[in-house]
Amino acid sequence: MDKVRIAGLGVVGVIVVGLLAFYTLWLGQPLSFALLLIAVLGLALAFVDTAFGMGFGTLGTPVLLIVGLSSKLAVPSILIAQAASALCGFLLHHRYKNVDLWNVGSHDRKIAVILVGFGFIGTVAAVFVALRVPKMYLNSYIGILIIAMGAIMMLNRKTIFSWWKIVVISLVSGFNKALSGGGYGPVATTGLVVSGHPIKNSVGITLFTVAVINILAFALYLTSKSITSFGLPVFLTIGALMGSQVGPSATKRISSKRAKLAFAAIVIVLGALTIITAIYPVPKLFSMG
Repeated sequence: MDKVRIAGLGVVGVIVVGLLAFYTLWLGQPLSFALLLIAVLGLALAFVDTAFGMGFGTLGTPVLLIVGLSSKLAVPSILIAQAASALCGFLLHHRYKNVDLWNVGSHDRKIAVILVGFGFIGTVAAVFVALRVPKMYLNSYIGILIIAMGAIMMLNRKTIFSWWKIVVISLVSGFNKALSGGGYGPVATTGLVVSGHPIKNSVGITLFTVAVINILAFALYLTSKSITSFGLPVFLTIGALMGSQVGPSATKRISSKRAKLAFAAIVIVLGALTIITAIYPVPKLFSMG
């Protein structure tokens, strides 16, 4: 294990300890088995997200809503936890040379700039729509879109790369994220791959851009004072930080063909899950905050 990797693990460890101290000492809140389960969920979501560039919000948000948490608490918790996970995952992807955003003029960097810039526009536009469209229709829309993208990958059909396609991917990804807390990774990563960009580079680019988009969206949630309990965001972030240390190495070991098939399968499963939970809600199991 190289020195950079050890240093990264040390930083993650310090942040985790700091979050635990904040929750137990500063806020004076007790630990519980439910919080442990939340941390495990965050770890699993971060592993999938940092390995394949998708899945954190698209899978995490429905799961949290199914067990009885309100969207006003679940969505911002997903956003901040994924931002922390994505930043750590991106740095590891860069360390493994899966992506290159530091060099001025690199292809990856140009794509990232477009994703962030037009992603902001999509995020702002979604704010106006989110107040008028029922949640069932929003999740169903995202689910159908995700399944379609996964099916295209399964059929192994690529399109010629063009910058206008990246602009469209940016707008749709940012729009999806602001509406439901999910839908960014599957559209951005899958869209880049379908457009002919290498899967490893696509994952690294998506992780960086989704972190920036999430931080902006989380800031908007803070101004609305919708976060009534810190247990969910704190422990979801703790688990996410741990999971982010494993996913990028998995991406590097998987062959391009196997990664593409696994990626497409996960995309389709997540899309189906999103639609099912939108149409057939499961009874609430517990509440928090």
